[in-house]
Amino acid sequence: MTSARTSTAVPPEQTVSSAEGLILAGNPNVGKSVIFGLVTGRYVTVSNYPGTTVEVTRGHASPGGATIPVTDTPGINTLIPQSEDEQVTRDILLEDAAPIVQVGDEKNLPRTLLLALQLAEAGRRFVLCLNMADEAEGLGISTDIEGLSARLGVEVIRTVATHRRGTARILPAAARARSSGFRVTYDPRIETAISGIEPLLPDSGLSRRSLALMLLAGDASLTLWLRQWLLEEKIARIEEIRLDLARQFPRSLPWMINAQRLRSARALASEVTRARPHAAGRLAEILGAATMHSLWGVPVLLAVLCAMYLFVGVFGAGIAVEFLESTLFGKELASLQLEISPDGVATTFAASQGRERQFRVPPARPGAAPRVVEVLLVKRDGQMAKDGQPRWEPLRGETVQVFTGESGRAAYSTAGEVAPGVYRALVPEGASRIDLRSWTGWVNPVLYRFFRAHSPWMVLTDFVAGPYGIVTMGATYAVAIILPIVVTFFLAFSFLEDSGYLPRLAVMVNRLFNVMGLNGKAVLPMVLGLGCATMATLTTRILETKKERLIVILLLALGVPCSAQLGVILGMLAGLSWKAALVWTVMVAGVIVLVGFAASKVIPGRGSDFILEIPPLRVPAIGNIVIKTLARVEWYAKEAIPLFLLGTVILFAADRTGALALAERALSPLISGLLDLPSRASEAFIIGFLRRDFGSAGLYRLAEEGLLDPTQILVSLVTVTLFIPCIANFFMIVKEKGVKVALLVAGFIFPFAVTVGGALNFTLRSLGVSL
Repeated sequence: MTSARTSTAVPPEQTVSSAEGLILAGNPNVGKSVIFGLVTGRYVTVSNYPGTTVEVTRGHASPGGATIPVTDTPGINTLIPQSEDEQVTRDILLEDAAPIVQVGDEKNLPRTLLLALQLAEAGRRFVLCLNMADEAEGLGISTDIEGLSARLGVEVIRTVATHRRGTARILPAAARARSSGFRVTYDPRIETAISGIEPLLPDSGLSRRSLALMLLAGDASLTLWLRQWLLEEKIARIEEIRLDLARQFPRSLPWMINAQRLRSARALASEVTRARPHAAGRLAEILGAATMHSLWGVPVLLAVLCAMYLFVGVFGAGIAVEFLESTLFGKELASLQLEISPDGVATTFAASQGRERQFRVPPARPGAAPRVVEVLLVKRDGQMAKDGQPRWEPLRGETVQVFTGESGRAAYSTAGEVAPGVYRALVPEGASRIDLRSWTGWVNPVLYRFFRAHSPWMVLTDFVAGPYGIVTMGATYAVAIILPIVVTFFLAFSFLEDSGYLPRLAVMVNRLFNVMGLNGKAVLPMVLGLGCATMATLTTRILETKKERLIVILLLALGVPCSAQLGVILGMLAGLSWKAALVWTVMVAGVIVLVGFAASKVIPGRGSDFILEIPPLRVPAIGNIVIKTLARVEWYAKEAIPLFLLGTVILFAADRTGALALAERALSPLISGLLDLPSRASEAFIIGFLRRDFGSAGLYRLAEEGLLDPTQILVSLVTVTLFIPCIANFFMIVKEKGVKVALLVAGFIFPFAVTVGGALNFTLRSLGVSL
């Protein structure tokens, strides 16, 4: 029989010193991060725990003028690690003896007390903070705070962190933190084994009793730590005791220990809680059940995805990006380069968007006056003339600059509104090149004109404001294009996170994800990938095993289009039949499931059990959503933007050395042969490595110019969706898993995507499918 008792001797009260600091610990999704923000303010640091990819947040509190370091640990359910996150928290508690504020969910007291009893066994000084008290009240749950405090022997406080209720008591209570006298009494055979192991263990931040229980439960993660402190003989003796005890029970030792501890937690919770009938809305209950239902959850999911697409895809990736890119930074509408050479007069003229083209005109005769070259800036108006050729119209309302000579000095320029008609550029004798560009916006054109007018080196101008410029491409991409998507997506994601919907979604899709060797938790980074795969790759840390994280990283890089790319794809599919949209959806979704299933069989390692707390549906607090979003945007600024800039520098170097053009030429036969696409499509795929929607936009232009038939459009869209990850995502994979894994992922995806596209092209044309 398992029983629980309270020690009559309560350890003397101790205070928190500035040297000790304070540790926040608790279950996942209990408001710990909100409390951390209220305790420390805005000035925090986020860094990886040594030797891991798990981030630990640190800050400082200032009670009474003193400065106390505060550490916010990853959420845990037990001190016996089941994931890298839980191991990091356990290791922090193992090494740091600072007092602990355990944050728990009052409406789920048994789960909270299960961790509290382990902290009590560990001999740690702690305070129990029961958060979400308002939700417990709404469910008719009342807790005898004084009675619980007396039973545990530690101070217990109630808070509603999102409304700052009770949070002012946290730091004063932490200063009075003490260890608990409450102990769980286990089966006599387990108690005997504990007594045999305790004398063999070294002193640490956790009690010897706690360490003994962890070792009996088979915690292999402690082995390396033990070898730093114990001789192999003692380690072998501990293992001998564990194996002897395991033979005495029909069930596994971890199950036996946890079951007896949970029984004590439930017994204690029943002593101090009272439940009364509550007036929860019938509609909320019905909606809560529907979100997890295998059938009714589907329309709820579709509604959520539709709302996210409108907010993130239309507003964030559309309206906000267009404003920042075109109005603030500036977008190049036409880029023309006229090269003066003795080859003769050019008979053709064209305008291009986004890439420079070369055109030749005859040079001035020696001793002749400067030549006047007439240049007409035109753009397509989206319609066709009677002879079937594209119609063009002059560009209007844009600023035009004409530069000549390698020195970059301005020979002729116009500013303000440009009327339709013919423009003249003076070509002085000896000039070798004329650049004529038409821009929107402010930042990029100003930088371009400044460097062209004052920089003595063309390479510097191109590095800052050229086609692969650190500002015109890198900063514009990171700030004007990705930042609006990141902000809107994190706002939407934080709303869903705080509403309690995401755990319910994980339950609904758990069975489907089991096919791919994953569980329902994997849906969270997959959904985030629809906003930005780079951000989603980081969130794979919530998955418990290395195998699961690697599978999801592979699937994100392979087949989850970001919102910017998805917008271009949907725009192209809109011009085809419903059959084309269906084929694209089935192909991409089928590939994800198939590759996930194959990866689960090939990649070594184990999966994890699907254990997830299901919170009630709630209306999120706006302030909490803003705080979370700002913290995530701060991470984006520190972690992701440097990756974008680095990628731009690499592309600039590849362009200057000719490696980029060489790659385009090398890819062209494959694109033209296997995929049956125009050779110009190879440029779109290469640029797609910089940014996925750049590649899709390149295909969009080819389709707009009438160079792709419906079958080619569909084949190109399937291929570009499955194409190698963008350079920012590639570097994030490097950061998370290393260079070798990133290269293996890209090395698999590229031939696989082209093979799938080629197979689709062959099938559609062999069957004569009309799209």
